[in-house]
Amino acid sequence: MTETLRTLDLSSHIWCEYCHTEEATVRCSGCKKAYCCTTIHYTLYWDFVHRYLCPATKFRELEKAPLPDQITELVTKNEAYRRVFYTVLVNLLLPGTAAQLVAMSIKDTVGWEKHPKTTQYFLVKRGRGRAYIGSDSDRAKATMQEVKENSAWYIFPGTWHDVENLDKVSELKLFTTYFPPHHKPGTLHLTKKDAEGEVLL
Repeated sequence: MTETLRTLDLSSHIWCEYCHTEEATVRCSGCKKAYCCTTIHYTLYWDFVHRYLCPATKFRELEKAPLPDQITELVTKNEAYRRVFYTVLVNLLLPGTAAQLVAMSIKDTVGWEKHPKTTQYFLVKRGRGRAYIGSDSDRAKATMQEVKENSAWYIFPGTWHDVENLDKVSELKLFTTYFPPHHKPGTLHLTKKDAEGEVLL
């Protein structure tokens, strides 16, 4: 997955695309981005995150539930509108614990919607926005509250809701957990338009 960087002359420098402070020594053979040895050996980014976010790598779900630090890395580095990172469809030892972890990068809004049988949990990891919660299809009547990093809230089954990004420069980065799973395992929507017409579970 990696190849050694070859510098053409002593005056040329390629800086690590993760830390931006050290000279890169290794390049991903998939997306061609370059990284320093510190990033590769001493952070979660290369071993854990890059293999899932590299656009040249065929997307797949995680094999086991991510740790807290790994979730933060996955969510803040995610650039796709929606990525389903982890799904538990059936747990024979703990019935009723089926769940799904999804990272989202929102440019404008998710859209006014409700899920009849699904409880949803949101946690913002970067950016600022607004959360809307309502009891019917009229979004204008909804309760609105501004959200920022570490803001968290639940949406219970049958509750209308939406999330809006307030930053016109940066996207709103968050993760949401569905109980039970709402999307097909491995779902990847690079843009909001890609999600149109999705067949849900």
